[in-house]
Amino acid sequence: MSPAALEPKSKEIPIMIESAPSSVLTIVQEVVVQILRVPLETVTPEARLLEDLEVDSLFVVQLAMALEERFSIEVPEEDIPGLKTIQDLVDYVQSKAEVQ
Repeated sequence: MSPAALEPKSKEIPIMIESAPSSVLTIVQEVVVQILRVPLETVTPEARLLEDLEVDSLFVVQLAMALEERFSIEVPEEDIPGLKTIQDLVDYVQSKAEVQ
């Protein structure tokens, strides 16, 4: 058996954002559900991180780090306070991907 056959089949592949904005929402929702352990139905575009999903500062940092990793973007600390809703996260990811 070749060494390539022994490698894991699933590797994280950077997402090409410009082609599928709705998939950005889906991926952001998946990340939020995984980090916050909340039901998917509560993670709507209008959901507010602080008020609706009860996100504290530690979870916000974890979300930022997970989005950085998942989308191959950078989320500077000074940008985090402006991310108030799920749609803000989606818009932010899309805008960062367009710049790269």
